[in-house]
Amino acid sequence: MSKIRLRTLLVLVVGLIAAVGIAACGDDDSSTSGDTTATDGGSADLGLIEDGTLIVGSDIPFPPFEQGDPPDYEGFDIDLINAVADNLGLTT
Repeated sequence: MSKIRLRTLLVLVVGLIAAVGIAACGDDDSSTSGDTTATDGGSADLGLIEDGTLIVGSDIPFPPFEQGDPPDYEGFDIDLINAVADNLGLTT
């Protein structure tokens, strides 16, 4: 085999393997049944330790992501946690 044919064959094989790998990682949405999302804020069983409360752990001393003294923490991560809790209809 010539170098060009060998290289072309190698590229095709690698491309085929990549395409199969990407296709295997995709979601199969055709077999879903029922509504799996909670759109009315907390109607789904969220498996909470305490009903109505989202408990989150965070390593605090990394400004601007999180900083402050208990219970007045602030920062990007704290704002994100509060936004998620508000969206789910929970408190933090």
